[in-house]
Amino acid sequence: DVVRERMGLMADAKAAGFAQYAARFVGREREVVVEKLDAATGEGLSDNYLRIAFDRFAGTAAAAVRKGDLARLRITGPNSFEANGSQTLRGEVLGATPPA
Repeated sequence: DVVRERMGLMADAKAAGFAQYAARFVGREREVVVEKLDAATGEGLSDNYLRIAFDRFAGTAAAAVRKGDLARLRITGPNSFEANGSQTLRGEVLGATPPA
């Protein structure tokens, strides 16, 4: 029981620390490698290891994004917390460049 309690406390601390780190980037622009796309959403990883999700129908720039593109996103806020304690942020696509 003590081990589980301590693991829970460590996971909470990790999530809180990452949330503070990620909150510094809200309102800023980041380049993201687009890794996942489905019918309505996309997701990628920024150069500073922030996972950022976006709506694929939030404008023509977002609709044109393809998997593997380097997309420029403005981080708009938190999106969700995963079971492993990681946080996904929400972003708005400003433009994208296909891979070379």
